[in-house]
Amino acid sequence: MVQASKYGLPESFPIESEVTISFSAIGGSASGGEDLGGSLTPLGTGKTELTVYYPDISGIEGDMLKNMTQGWNETLDKLAKQVLKN
Repeated sequence: MVQASKYGLPESFPIESEVTISFSAIGGSASGGEDLGGSLTPLGTGKTELTVYYPDISGIEGDMLKNMTQGWNETLDKLAKQVLKN
């Protein structure tokens, strides 16, 4: 593993982070909030909610947290564009 400080982040930045990503159906054939267990609702039947959860963000503060959130949003926006193309 590479220390975060090598990339200009403070020593307090965690070397590992646990992240949980979950998908839930909204409307369509599955009831709202149903856990899909890794399979997505077929296209055209409703919407899918994606949740990104960090149980511990200690050591990630201020601009670092803001930039991390921005990075996730940009990544998910790119994913949405690709999904809509198909």
